[in-house]
Amino acid sequence: GAAAQLVTDIIRAAPGVRLIATSREPLSVSGEHVLPVPPLELPSAHAAETLAQLRQNEAVMLFAERAAAASGRFELAASNQAAVADLCRRLDGLPLAIELAAVRTRVLSPEQILERLSDRFGLLTGGGRAALPRHQTLQTTIDWSHDLLSASERTLLRRLCVFAGRFTLEDVESVCISDDMPAANALDLLSSLVEKSLVMKEDARALACYRLHETMRDYAGTKLREAGEHATVELRCVDYYVSRCQRSALQARYELPQWLEWMDLEIDNVRSVLRRCLTHGDFPSGIGLAASVSWYWITRATTEGVRWLDELLAPGHGNPEADAWAYFIRGFLAVLQSDPATAMPALQHAVAAARETGQLSPLSHSLSMASIAENMAGDRASAGRL
Repeated sequence: GAAAQLVTDIIRAAPGVRLIATSREPLSVSGEHVLPVPPLELPSAHAAETLAQLRQNEAVMLFAERAAAASGRFELAASNQAAVADLCRRLDGLPLAIELAAVRTRVLSPEQILERLSDRFGLLTGGGRAALPRHQTLQTTIDWSHDLLSASERTLLRRLCVFAGRFTLEDVESVCISDDMPAANALDLLSSLVEKSLVMKEDARALACYRLHETMRDYAGTKLREAGEHATVELRCVDYYVSRCQRSALQARYELPQWLEWMDLEIDNVRSVLRRCLTHGDFPSGIGLAASVSWYWITRATTEGVRWLDELLAPGHGNPEADAWAYFIRGFLAVLQSDPATAMPALQHAVAAARETGQLSPLSHSLSMASIAENMAGDRASAGRL
């Protein structure tokens, strides 16, 4: 506020003056032109890059330069290039985080630093003695920014950590809102966090979406646990994605391109919810979710769908109504993989569950798919009977 007033007074008194200001958020004064400063360029996570290419990458260049200065003997080489590239990606291209990690090369290899990154706030603490106090460690840097937030902004920021990937305003309004934070405030609070560079905005076709850097997500997760909200917000997230995906499941095959666009945006969150269902033993929710996104497994990730369904169905803690569709999908995926030996037991489970619950649709689907599996196995008689 004070900086904005100073700039306004100067421009009013001297219209020919131009000012360049660095700030964590726009000053929001008349005539301001905002130029966002993004994190450093990161190595590709999908394409292998040569050593020569990595040496031209911004984040890798900074790490190598600071590591050489800190230890006196660091050199980017074929033996450590994969670890250095992964380290820069895990640190989100944030210059301070990369510099603090580079200092650790005095006593640790890049591989060891990468292994210890699960405790990044305990690891990245070696700031220079002449640096500002808030730049001494990664923790104090983020604390400084966090402490300037309003209570409502802090609440929303910590709750956003439940999203493992990109998320939309609708997701925020459904998962993060509670009695102490009305839905009407969600847009303004989210906008404020975006302006302060604590939440990143991205565009997915015509839809605005958002995400947290991995570093910020770790920090927000700590704050969520300290507030005692971790279990409540996670359960709200599970309920939201299970109900949302089940509602869209019936129309997914008829609106497949649009539905797949949404799933491509949300898949990391769906995976996170499936993982939580597994680790917390919530098999009915996990089975229902895995079955409701079946068209994603069928068109995008057959092997992944097989893995989720096998893990969720193995304990036998589901319920027959959900199991009927889940076992049908498992059999369908096996047929797509040309594996009738695996398809038939799954489809037999599906038929039994559908008959037990009187569900004619999964029953007819399962019998039909079983006939395809038997035909694939060469048993024409069984295929015809089914």
